[in-house]
Amino acid sequence: MRNKKFKYFFAHMLTFIVGIIMTFYLPQVLGVEEYSKYAILSVCVNFFIPICSLGLVSYIIRFYKTEDKIFDLGLNSKIIYCIGLVLTLVIVCIYSLIFDLSFNDFLSIYFAVSLLALVSISAGYYRAKDDANAYFNLVASQKILHFIIFVIISEFFYTSAILYFLSSIISCFLILLITRFRCFPVVGELEVSIKTVKYGLSFCIPIAIANISITFIPVIERNLILSIFDSDVLSQFVFNYELITKFTSISLLVIKVIIWPHIACGNKNIEISRYEQTLKNSLIILTVIILIGSVFIKLIYQWLIENVFNMSTYSNEYLMILLFISSCIIIMNYIVNLGSMIMNKTSIISSKTAIVIVFHTLGIMVLSQYIYIYGVVISMIFAQIISLSYSIIKNKKEIKLSFNYEC
Repeated sequence: MRNKKFKYFFAHMLTFIVGIIMTFYLPQVLGVEEYSKYAILSVCVNFFIPICSLGLVSYIIRFYKTEDKIFDLGLNSKIIYCIGLVLTLVIVCIYSLIFDLSFNDFLSIYFAVSLLALVSISAGYYRAKDDANAYFNLVASQKILHFIIFVIISEFFYTSAILYFLSSIISCFLILLITRFRCFPVVGELEVSIKTVKYGLSFCIPIAIANISITFIPVIERNLILSIFDSDVLSQFVFNYELITKFTSISLLVIKVIIWPHIACGNKNIEISRYEQTLKNSLIILTVIILIGSVFIKLIYQWLIENVFNMSTYSNEYLMILLFISSCIIIMNYIVNLGSMIMNKTSIISSKTAIVIVFHTLGIMVLSQYIYIYGVVISMIFAQIISLSYSIIKNKKEIKLSFNYEC
């Protein structure tokens, strides 16, 4: 068991390290113009992936171990993925027409989204059935292979933003080919009908909406920052945001692949008990992490950015501390969302996301006028706390939060 947990953890540590390397490597090899194009296209790809995957990762993990399900999880998942592919095709077509993308750009975006979504779904399936070896080979290998392919192309041939996504397509296809495209639960003999697919969609769509909305938040932030301040302030914010996003992403992935499958065991009473314990532990752990992390950033951040990487233009330790606190609250909010998923109340998650977008947007416009760029992050902190409180109130009948530990 410990060996399996280590493999899950190590897979994401490798992707975290590769992601950090890529963060510093891309601006150097692409140049300003191509890096700007990459920045735009990467936001688009991240926006389209939740549309394509349609919440299937959470859906598969939630119902894989459920013994009394009356539908075929494997076939239902494939049908929902096909629906996501069609939706993605339509939306990417519309986007390409509006922004006058070339046919090559259109194909690159669509296939990158389709295959990255499939890799994500496959990872969820391997985690649901507790296949640590397959999970490690898929997740870690794809990220490393993507980096290697892109470095080879950029160093020995030529470099462009679109080739970054082409290397992603190649790496995904090769990894899925090695795993023989075993991306979904095995199709059985249980019932599949319009009713069971609709039930699956009723679980998946609110999660997809929340995921899509979350990817839209940076778009709102960056446009408002640019309208209130200037490009230098925006660049400083984006650089620090991208760094802290690596911490947030690895933490959320650990929750998705370790904590969530542990909670979703198929027995509702055990699920609620495990969730309540996870909620209490997470609150304590994240509080300690905020205190230790803030001190660590205060001690080493400025020296690291200014002296080691010689990027003093982007240095702002107080902004980084606030972003770190915001990241921890976002992680806590995601853990709270697990309660809505085990109660099959996924509509709460999409409502919470709407709350964050509204309060965060209003907060940016008000607070930034008085406390500079820090107002953007403080606005997010307040918005996350409000949405977190909303979720706890909506689930308070089923889930109790008590700190009375028994020895």
